[in-house]
Amino acid sequence: MPWFKIDDNLGFHHKVIAAGNPAMGLWVRAGSICAQQLTDGFVPDHMVNALGTKAQAAKLIETGLWDAAEGGYRFHGWAERQPSKADVEAERAAAANRMREFRAKKKGTTQNASPQVEAPRAEDVQPNERRTNGEVREMFGNPDPTQPIPSRPDPIEVRSTTAVAVVAPKRDDVERICEHMATLVAANGSTRPTITKAWRTQARLMLDDDKRTEADVHTAIEWCQADGFWRGVVMSLPKLRKQYDAMRLQAQRPAAGARSKQQETDDLFAKAAQRMGVTTTMGAIE
Repeated sequence: MPWFKIDDNLGFHHKVIAAGNPAMGLWVRAGSICAQQLTDGFVPDHMVNALGTKAQAAKLIETGLWDAAEGGYRFHGWAERQPSKADVEAERAAAANRMREFRAKKKGTTQNASPQVEAPRAEDVQPNERRTNGEVREMFGNPDPTQPIPSRPDPIEVRSTTAVAVVAPKRDDVERICEHMATLVAANGSTRPTITKAWRTQARLMLDDDKRTEADVHTAIEWCQADGFWRGVVMSLPKLRKQYDAMRLQAQRPAAGARSKQQETDDLFAKAAQRMGVTTTMGAIE
């Protein structure tokens, strides 16, 4: 489609300043539609009602940017500054004709082309049928922003590749930790949680990055699910890893009374380790 051309001196032209920004907004929007619809600068009344106001249109007439016309308005000097409908349609027809001639010539040249060498071409050697010739350079060089860009005669094929996902093998220690956590959460009366990729990732990070032993993690699971407060806070492996140190400090805090909280925790750890069939030298989570 053609462009609606605006001179670079428009911003401070005396007519534009006199018309004001609201009226110039109508002027620009109406101009782009006239260029698109090839109206040769004619702006019908219904277009003005959709894009601005009658008062703004009157201001454009007063400043000499528009002229009054039957059924609407007309841009002043449109033919001097903008391409006419006849010119645009003629150029479109000429461009279409040039493209047809180019394709016909290219097709005939390809069919009638004689070999440049007498010896037969090897199977892995392909002819260069995409060389740039004079017609192509003439067609695509020096683009005019007022003209549509012609379609490429030979679009380049784009081949997509499919990425192959790499799935890490399951680890027995990670699976045991996840199953232990899900089982105890369900035992406390909650819906058994689903063991997700995030669960397995956090379990692996506790073992590999945080350097926790499997026995320590199992003990932490037993402790938090037996505690009246922490069982409602820690109900997943990501939350267990996040709160691990906070629970460790809580478990190490002695309580007042005949039997300290630490002693109760030590007994709980020992029972949990015995049930899981693992050994640990911890009295509390370290």
